[in-house]
Amino acid sequence: MHRLVLFPRHTNKETRDNTINLIHMFRDYLHYHIKCSKAYIHSRMRAKTSDFLKVLNRARPESKTTEKKTITGRTFIRKE
Repeated sequence: MHRLVLFPRHTNKETRDNTINLIHMFRDYLHYHIKCSKAYIHSRMRAKTSDFLKVLNRARPESKTTEKKTITGRTFIRKE
């Protein structure tokens, strides 16, 4: 685990405001990059899911409902 270390030179009166400003900027920078990484990972997962669904849909067996015709060529309709 990494730690942010502050030395006495970071907290003296002349540089304290700058140190605080840099810490806030670093926090925003870090949060921005974490969000970007998450978005990238999620977009890749969505793309893979889409690819898997395409493969599954191609593997689906075709339906066996064939149209039955009578000897005269009319469509056979079963009355239930």
